[in-house]
Amino acid sequence: MRYKLVKHGSNKMKLSGENKDRIIKKIQFVIEKMKVTADMDESLYYLSAIHSIINRIYNIEFNQHLIFMHFMLVNCYNTILKGIAIARQGKQPITIDSKFFNKLIGYWMNYQMPLKKIKQHLKFLRK
Repeated sequence: MRYKLVKHGSNKMKLSGENKDRIIKKIQFVIEKMKVTADMDESLYYLSAIHSIINRIYNIEFNQHLIFMHFMLVNCYNTILKGIAIARQGKQPITIDSKFFNKLIGYWMNYQMPLKKIKQHLKFLRK
């Protein structure tokens, strides 16, 4: 599977190296786990791990970018969860195919790049 790269902004995100590394490691863990599962519930479970690490870190080291990330992740998770629940009821207002989580993996692979380079990521999250 080929993942599409997304260009990011150029401003810096202020976050300690240790916490940046924690986020990067968690994103890498989630990416690897999501790559090997085809189960939507399991993929959603792994996605929640990114939210958890962001939540823990912004409680330790407040950062407006992390708050925004937290907000985006909560909304993303809830939207996907509702879509899965509706699809299970047979109503399917939206279709969730197997490529959906592959696209999500691609976004998270791209997201960790600016953290490694200490680049600002708000432009990426606004997409």
